[in-house]
Order: sequence, then C-alpha cells, then structure tokens
Amino acid sequence: MRLIMKKAAIAFLLFFFIIQISNSQWEKITVYGTGNGGGTYGFASIGSNLFVTSYISSTGGGVYKSVNSGINWSIVNNGLTNIKIRCLESSGSYLYAGADYMNSSNNGGVFVSVNNGNSWTESNTGLTPSDKSIISLKATGNIVFASCLAYRVYQSNDNGGTWTNFNQGLPTYNVGNSFTIFNNNVFMCEGSTLSGRIYRRSVNGGANWVSLNTNGAGSDNEVRQIYTVNNTLFAATNSGVYKSLDNGQSWNVILPNVLARAITGYGNNLICCLFSGGFRYSSDLGVTWTTLNEGLTSDPVFVSLYVHNGYVFAGTPRAEIYRRAIGTIGITNIGTTIPEKFVLHQNYPNPFNPSTNIEFSLPKSGNVKLTIFDALGKEVAVIVNDNLKAGIYKADWHASAFPSGIYFYKLVAKDFVQTKKMILIK
Repeated sequence: MRLIMKKAAIAFLLFFFIIQISNSQWEKITVYGTGNGGGTYGFASIGSNLFVTSYISSTGGGVYKSVNSGINWSIVNNGLTNIKIRCLESSGSYLYAGADYMNSSNNGGVFVSVNNGNSWTESNTGLTPSDKSIISLKATGNIVFASCLAYRVYQSNDNGGTWTNFNQGLPTYNVGNSFTIFNNNVFMCEGSTLSGRIYRRSVNGGANWVSLNTNGAGSDNEVRQIYTVNNTLFAATNSGVYKSLDNGQSWNVILPNVLARAITGYGNNLICCLFSGGFRYSSDLGVTWTTLNEGLTSDPVFVSLYVHNGYVFAGTPRAEIYRRAIGTIGITNIGTTIPEKFVLHQNYPNPFNPSTNIEFSLPKSGNVKLTIFDALGKEVAVIVNDNLKAGIYKADWHASAFPSGIYFYKLVAKDFVQTKKMILIK
C-alpha cells in the first residue's frame, strides 16, 4: 500500500512539474493542421470566446473558436461563402471576418456574426467587386474600418451594414496593414515595401487622412502593425519597433535593427514577434527588452500576436499557433522584504477601463493562481498560474475584450484563498 501511495505521489508531482513547465514556455497548438497557404493572421475574442483564422491551401480552413483558451477548437464556418479568411475583429457582440481573396464564385469581402460565430452573413453593400479582398479590420462601437488589397479603405457606421469610401488623403497605391484607435482618431499603417507610411484621421467627421511619416517610423520602410497600449502608440516595422507619445506626430525607435512582424501588449508590457529570432518582451513600455523564446525548438516565422484570458497567442504563415501562459509575464515583484502574511489588496484603479493592477503579498514560495470571474461566477481570465517566490507582487489585467460590469478576482496560494470585487466601466 505504501509503495502504491508513493508511486501515486511521484506521478502527481511529475504531472504538476510538467504543467508548471508548460505554463512558463511556448507550446504549439494544432487547430486544423499545418501547411502552406493563408496561415494564421487573425485573432479576435468576445468574452471567453477566442476566434482565429486558419487556412491551408491544400486542405481548407476558415474561422475556429475555442472556449477554453486554445485547448480545444471547433470550426465555425456556417454562412461563410469564402473560407480564405485573413483578418478578424470584434466589437461588443459583433464579430467581423475579412476574406483575403475572392473565390471562383466572386464571394469575399466582409462577413458579420452576432452569435459568437455560429452563423455568418456576407455584408458588402458599398464595396465594389475588386474591393472584396480584405487585409485588415478595426472596429470601435458601431464604426468599422476595412482595408482592401485594391488600395482602398472603407468605413461603416452601422456595424458593417453599409460601406463608404474612406480614402481621401491617401496615396493612389496603399495597402493598410493594420489599424488602431486612439484619442478618437483612427491610425493606419500603409504597407508598401518601398514607401510605408503611418496615417491619422478623426473617427468622426475627419475630412482627410494626415501623413505622420516622421523620425524613421514608416520612412521608406514597411510598417507591419500599429498598436495602442497604455495610452501609447507603437509601430512594428521592417527596421524595428517605434514609439510615439504625442498622438503620432513624432516617433522614436525603441527596438532597433530587427524585422518586427507584430506587436501586442497589456498594462506596461509589450511582446513583439520577429521575422527571425522569436520574441522580445518589455515590462516598461519598450525601455528595456529581453528574449522570450523558452519552449521554441526551432526558429519559426511569426506574423500575428494576441493576448486572451491569461495567454499570449502567436500565429505563423503555416497556420500554426503557439501559446504561452502570461504567468510571470507582466507580474512585477515590487517589494524587497518578505511579508509576514498573505494579503490580497484592492485593485487599482477601481473602477477601471480597460486595465487595472492587482497587488498581493506572499510570505512563502509556491504555486499561485490569480483568476478573474464575471458576475455570474464564470471564470473569464487567469492572470497568474505559476510558482512564485515569497515577496510582494503587482499583476496587470487588460480587459479590453470584456464588457462593462462587476468582476471578481480570486487569489489561491497555499492555504490562502481570498476574493475581491472590481468594476469595469467603458
């Protein structure tokens, strides 16, 4: 009996160790298979639902949904007349998908779902047939922006119901790689490999796009992605990562001499994927950077990044997805002394939009789990799930994908369990 119990204990510890190791490094997820074709360029989420594009020329693909942070996936293509989906975007209960290329039946453009991807409706009123190859989408409220491979940008003011030309002020040849919304302006990075630019225009009533090509960000240099986090603009380009603190008027390089393909973030944390060399991570909005490649056994090309439910997801051109638990990423040890007892502090700010900090004290080392629940008690995010040393920590929760309301956060460490309430107001 003792031998059986000993073996069981060893097996449990081994399983626990494996789980902890996998939580602190990258792991590859199989969604539909791997191969050449459209790849995995688009992510979106509505609450705890995660959506991803996955297309392989030899076997197909479309849009896939996971309700458990990428462990299991189901295909949600009902109503999609074109499964070559390039990009995804969400706003409230609306989910948008953009087809990369028209198929033989001339189907493509923008598709809209209002039931978490269970069914889709083609929504292309106002788009010409040549504009049905969508490169990027961005939504804020009921306003949606779409960039087409045919060098045009469109805007919809009715959740994608109808589209109008939004090209005033842009050059004749432009391909909008990505959009971001900041300070009631929409920013777009234009993707010409010979003369990339960054443009800004008011979301409501702006007459023309204004070129923001300054200090090297976009100067004869393809801009892959423009992104906003913590009231700061960032641009991932072929020559590095740039940062703007003045609404895009000026840019300074913060990660030079790298071919940056995508960037994402939460709180003060940034993660950037490179064409070669894996990932770089910054916990101070780009002041300092470290390599974040644990778990990578090769040097795959990454083209997309997304943060969801306590994980960061990365996509490749071969329709592969890598996942890593945020765990200690974004967790800052803010104390130099060992606390006397376990403490879970009230989050700050509270109410908040969209990010807040949660501070906690650990008198002992061990496994720590910090989980977010909605008002109905449903788990919606795991902020920390890792072994931490004794100390005082601050964790960030970025809730841009979640609706306004009351949420609860729960800390479990050793025998200590405590829950507190917080309010998200958008």
